[in-house]
Amino acid sequence: MSLPVSVDWTPTYLAKLPPRPWGDPFGDCVAASMCYAMELRGILQGYPAVRLSERFLFVVGEYPVVAATTGVCSEALWPMVVPSDFGNDYAAFMAAVNATPSLAAYTDAQNYKLVDYEYPMDFGYPTTRAGMIEKVQTYIAAGIPLCVFYPPNHEVVAWGYDQNGVLGLDSRSANPGTYSLSYDTIFTDSIMAIKSVLFKGTASLPPPTGNTQMLIDTIVADAGALVLGKVTQAQIDKLKADVGLLVADGTAPPTTGTSPDGTIIPPAASITDASGGVWTLGTVMQPYGYPVLLNGVQATQGGQAIKLAWQAGVIRETISTGSTRYWDGKQWVVG
Repeated sequence: MSLPVSVDWTPTYLAKLPPRPWGDPFGDCVAASMCYAMELRGILQGYPAVRLSERFLFVVGEYPVVAATTGVCSEALWPMVVPSDFGNDYAAFMAAVNATPSLAAYTDAQNYKLVDYEYPMDFGYPTTRAGMIEKVQTYIAAGIPLCVFYPPNHEVVAWGYDQNGVLGLDSRSANPGTYSLSYDTIFTDSIMAIKSVLFKGTASLPPPTGNTQMLIDTIVADAGALVLGKVTQAQIDKLKADVGLLVADGTAPPTTGTSPDGTIIPPAASITDASGGVWTLGTVMQPYGYPVLLNGVQATQGGQAIKLAWQAGVIRETISTGSTRYWDGKQWVVG
């Protein structure tokens, strides 16, 4: 197959979305490159252009499997923050960067998912320079953007190439325009190919209904973090989004009976199993997710997840690395 001498999808992207701001202050290049790649892939698949939240991906986990299971919410639901929002108080700024995303953001994330990827890219053994260049060019020419390591400690999206190397937008550049990375500099063992995404749009999933202790605790924690004279728009937006999920207790639907097969938290607020046990997620992020609560008590030490599912009469959890386990009635079992 004859490939074009050069390809550059940058104009296609910029016709729909502006480049990310210089520096994206907390400096997470991995999340930025993944969001760039998913955004372009969505545009090329014919979806309406959407700016994804690298701040969300940074907190939830910069792994393709997380983008495939949890998804990535839109920037509007979990926007970028900058030090000036906090009077250049770095500690307050970093606390906001690392804050747990809102329930509304988690719900929205299910609308924007990575459904097919290759990581790391397989160049065969032994890897040859010519073979690597051919596969990189073949993918990019087909509209499959790549996330590549840019020495010494950087990650960029590659969605173009020429005879010298790959091209793309660099959100860490003082001038956020295109960059060029030589083929001889590419680390072949860490390239991620974003092959396909599924963007459903925010109207495709209903918001959670009914009040939960997780939702109330989240709102209380967010309100408690407000400091007079330092209230930011990001804090306001998060509170509004979560408060908007509340319903008057007299109007919330009863939670009696077993949950329908396929119920997932989030967006569901809880799952009721066949024995009447009520499963929810806690509010404090732990190494592998939120505490998994059964009737308000953590379901054994180590019960942590970013997603719970009720499938064929079994509770399954997905942790932040993408691994899954099921509840056998006493403990979590891999499988």
